[in-house]
Amino acid sequence: MPAQAFPQSEYSTQRPAANDSLYIRAIAEYTVALSKEPQRSIGDNVQPKTLYLARCTYLFDLPEVINGYRVMVLWPSQHARHLKENNGRLVILDLLPLAFENGQFSIDIKQAQANTLTALDHLDWNDGGLGVTSFFDFKNGKMVFDHAKVTGAFHKK
Repeated sequence: MPAQAFPQSEYSTQRPAANDSLYIRAIAEYTVALSKEPQRSIGDNVQPKTLYLARCTYLFDLPEVINGYRVMVLWPSQHARHLKENNGRLVILDLLPLAFENGQFSIDIKQAQANTLTALDHLDWNDGGLGVTSFFDFKNGKMVFDHAKVTGAFHKK
C-alpha cells in the first residue's frame, strides 16, 4: 500500500502546534545527521550555517535556530538575493508533508542544490543529497518520536 500523506492547508486559520513540533523535530534530526557526518558536508567541505526550506506553507511556528543552525523559509522572490549571498550555491531542503506507512507516521526531508536561478526553478529533490526520514508513533494520544533514518549522500561535484 502506498504511503498516505497528510498535507496541511496553507489557508488554515488555526495554528497546528502539535504538527509544528513534529516538523521541528524532523528538522532537528536533519541537523543531527548533518553534524555527525562531516564527510557529507555541503559544497566545498563547509557545513551550512543557514538551512533554507522550500515550499513550507504548512509550518507556522518555525524557530529561528534549531541545533545551532539558522532556519528560514526561502520564497522564490528571495532566490536571487540568497544565491548571491551564498556565492552562487544554495542548498535547499524540502520538508515533505506528514505521511503514514507501515503503521508509522513519518516526515521526509530531502535536499537539492542549485547554482543558478534556472536551477532553482527546476530543483531535483532526488539528486542524491542528504535525506533524513523521521519516524513517529502514536502513543497515549500523542505523536512520539521513534527514530530517524539517514539516506542519500551529498551531491557530487
